Amino acid sequence: MAITIYGIKNCDTMKKARAWLDREGVSYAFHDYKTSGIEKAKLEGWAKKAG
Repeated sequence: MAITIYGIKNCDTMKKARAWLDREGVSYAFHDYKTSGIEKAKLEGWAKKAG
């Protein structure tokens, strides 16, 4: 299963998360909001799931 994490590259929390994934050998893709943006439909879907 492919994992994608979403965040901002320079965020300290994202740096810690990526470091942990790297240490644990977990393969992932990183989606940087600042450089790549995000689709409105994806955000609305997440908001609907979160309530």
